[in-house]
Amino acid sequence: YYHLLTQKRAFEELAGGSTFQSTNGSVLRDHILLVPPLDEQRRIARILSTTQRARELNAPVLAHSERLKRKLIEHLFAPDSRPGNSTEWRVVPIGSLCTGMFDGPHATPTKTDEGPVFLSISSLNQGQLDLTRSAHLSENDFVRWTRRVVPKADDVVFSYETRLGEVALLPKGLRCCLGRRLALMRPDTA
Repeated sequence: YYHLLTQKRAFEELAGGSTFQSTNGSVLRDHILLVPPLDEQRRIARILSTTQRARELNAPVLAHSERLKRKLIEHLFAPDSRPGNSTEWRVVPIGSLCTGMFDGPHATPTKTDEGPVFLSISSLNQGQLDLTRSAHLSENDFVRWTRRVVPKADDVVFSYETRLGEVALLPKGLRCCLGRRLALMRPDTA
């Protein structure tokens, strides 16, 4: 169970299908797994089950916190909640607050185990950047995939297809490119 939790990307790479990804039993049956002695397996399972229980116990708190944050944002930006003189607030298109909006190439490069990060929709998770499921690409592909834009710190990356509404703010020091169905807005900070 715990090993399979870490193998999603490996199975995705082996999957086929045009409408949805799928695999068959032989892929799982032939999957290689390092098996420690039984006592070590039990020790590892105790450690991992403890962390999983902690995560499950915290899940309702995190979900409540996320709902509270969304309600707070809705309230703070509601017309009747504006502080002071509400005529000072402007209604503008979001594009007018950006120096540019860019989307990624409409293709997928050959993925590698190291190199610049290839951002995909799975890199976005509830307002956060989650690179644990992100792939990498070669330096040559990085040059090709950043012709339109080189993502930089404080760019807002968002999905515009499939998992609509996923968004994240890029941190400093991340060398990455946009994948399919991703775009970024570059805020005008001047």
